[in-house]
Amino acid sequence: MMGNAYAIYKLNGKVVNVLSNLSHSEGEIGLQAETAEIFYRNIKIKVFDEARPMKDFLK
Repeated sequence: MMGNAYAIYKLNGKVVNVLSNLSHSEGEIGLQAETAEIFYRNIKIKVFDEARPMKDFLK
């Protein structure tokens, strides 16, 4: 998430969702699953010192 400019979500290295013009720039992160139990591992969150263009992450 790049402040409230955009957020990019990847699953197994592939982009699965892109959001822009967000109304929140900070807060809790919720992980949700429906219909069955799910296990998560190797979740990575990186904090950037400055904003970077969206194209850097869509490779």
